[in-house]
Amino acid sequence: MEFEGKVVAVTGGAGDIGSAQVRLFHARGAQVAILDIDDVAGEALAEELGDRCFYQRLDVTRQEDWSAAVEAIEVRAGRLDGFVNNAGHFQPRPLLETPEEEFELSHAVNSKGVFLGMKAMIPLLRKSGKGSIVNIASGAAVRGLPNAFGYVASKWSARGMSLAAAAEHAAENIRVNVIFPGTIDTKMSRSNSPERLARITDTIPMGRLGTPDDIGHMVVFLTSDAAAYITGAEIRIDGGRHL
Repeated sequence: MEFEGKVVAVTGGAGDIGSAQVRLFHARGAQVAILDIDDVAGEALAEELGDRCFYQRLDVTRQEDWSAAVEAIEVRAGRLDGFVNNAGHFQPRPLLETPEEEFELSHAVNSKGVFLGMKAMIPLLRKSGKGSIVNIASGAAVRGLPNAFGYVASKWSARGMSLAAAAEHAAENIRVNVIFPGTIDTKMSRSNSPERLARITDTIPMGRLGTPDDIGHMVVFLTSDAAAYITGAEIRIDGGRHL
């Protein structure tokens, strides 16, 4: 129960990877704000977990939604100790086939969303005297990935913002770290054909897809006091795929 008395907010908290984080934080005693645009799944998860959990609708691209989320956290929880920028958008297209609106959408969710999230939540973390931010980027921000141009560009932006924020806020004891997931076993990855998933798995030295809990356990660690001297870290969770 290392998070007893602490409050954590997770964007995309109703999805596969986000809900795993919510469950892990909740199991360790945290009060968790589930932030998502999926009202049905978000409210169902909050109802399932019951005490110490609430849902707040959040479109990460909208400033007014961030303001509402901050207000909800202050009213419902009174503080914030950890924040996870987990929401993301993925539409794989090569450079020459990427329309401007798709490029902009990738950046609106994966880049602007991270910017607005940190800008909104850091003042709450300051009030708590310290805090942790974990930004979920992608293995696509480790090396060039073909045929996903807008996604890759937006995730490299998230990587850079994470390091800049870590440098700016270290003196306030607000830590910012970034994770690079590989291919994780989610609804999105299962939209690939079995043959394509098999080919992807063959490129992973550990021989399997990652699980949402593989990401969640690292997020929990980086948010915990056990990681109190870690900021600006870039951590791959990809089974060795991007070595």
